Amino acid sequence: MDWAKVKLTADDFERGTINVAKGTTLDTQKDGDTWTSHWRTKNLVKIDKAINIPIKSGYKYYLCFYDSSGTYINNCSFRSYAETIKKATVPCMAMVITKNDESPMEQTEISNALPGYIWTAGQPEFGKLKDGSVYTKGK
Repeated sequence: MDWAKVKLTADDFERGTINVAKGTTLDTQKDGDTWTSHWRTKNLVKIDKAINIPIKSGYKYYLCFYDSSGTYINNCSFRSYAETIKKATVPCMAMVITKNDESPMEQTEISNALPGYIWTAGQPEFGKLKDGSVYTKGK
């Protein structure tokens, strides 16, 4: 299976976080539009069997997973390193991004924090970007 790549840009994010205790869909879980340090994806991002997140030093991300109907399944804790996550039955995710120290962050910083593509698909192969970040590519 070929890998698909999704480039999330600042336009894909809005100010706020995700409060999973508030509901069962991303829209009902959206929280804190006045947060100055957290930015969340506006919509769910489709993924397949795995996802690789590239992240630059100084930033961290939080993922929430949803089924094909957009119903919340589970989440993972904040991570500040590039990672491939294998979730064979998870078709969608939402992301929150912030600085490691959770200091105020402007929307324009998101593209710097996520320098590469988010890769989604089947069996990963590992490599490195020019800046040393880990990425995943298709066979």
